[in-house]
Amino acid sequence: HQSLQLAADVPSQTERANMNLQLQISTLRANVSRLPKQLARMVTATADELDGNVAETSLTNLNQMLDQTVTRACEEMVEGRYPFASDGSEDIAMADFAKLFAPGGLMDRFFAQNLASLIDMTGQDWNWKQDARFGRDLSKSTLKNFQLAAEIRNAFFPSGGSVPSVSVTFTPFSLHGDADTAELDVDGQIVQSNQAGNAPSTVTWPSGMASASASLSLIPEMPGRESAIKFDGPWALKRLLDKADITSTGGNTQVRFVIGGRDVAYTVQASSDQNPLFLPALSGFSCPKAF
Repeated sequence: HQSLQLAADVPSQTERANMNLQLQISTLRANVSRLPKQLARMVTATADELDGNVAETSLTNLNQMLDQTVTRACEEMVEGRYPFASDGSEDIAMADFAKLFAPGGLMDRFFAQNLASLIDMTGQDWNWKQDARFGRDLSKSTLKNFQLAAEIRNAFFPSGGSVPSVSVTFTPFSLHGDADTAELDVDGQIVQSNQAGNAPSTVTWPSGMASASASLSLIPEMPGRESAIKFDGPWALKRLLDKADITSTGGNTQVRFVIGGRDVAYTVQASSDQNPLFLPALSGFSCPKAF
């Protein structure tokens, strides 16, 4: 009872209090076999009830910690912002993105400190461990968002740094006959395609420039027809790639743009296993709200 009261009154001491109570419950269960049957049933029932109280107390405090340390900040940074909202007019700032998803960031730190021991990560989809009463009834959707956050962390922070950094290699694949040259410009890093043959070019994204942009231009311009597309902002390159037809085969991703009736295509490869610019976790993620 004292352990439960401590957990309720001082949430920061919940873990220690619950460990003490779990130890007491384990001691009760260990001695059941030595007791007369009727008394053994009573002790088992008491242990089951205490287990339930531990779970309820832990869940209440876990939700409280989640709200205070993750949910509020996450919603402020993510809600309505691209790329989490595909139609968002505002981009999430790279500093906010890093604060939320980097190794040791809000999502990663909360997971490591409070959830890692409760989760079975051996399968394709994470699951709550079923051998602990506390984990059996926790939210699967909240767990999924922590898994998506881990996928985002691994893709955008492949070297474990505190800022996102990805090398993306564009290999020109084809160019419309009515265009002499196509010029892809990512924060001043130029990938050029022409009719005579092309070499792969690697760009670093994000570049860290204060004024980020991405554009694709076809040369020569054609009267009365669109010849270029351009986006500004920290996520300009992803916004540009969203305008392409994307096909993936055998680990290679091909993007094809059509501008004013003329097309240009590239093969795209990233430095990390999953190309972060095409990562489904970005559109799938939402801020975890409760367990």
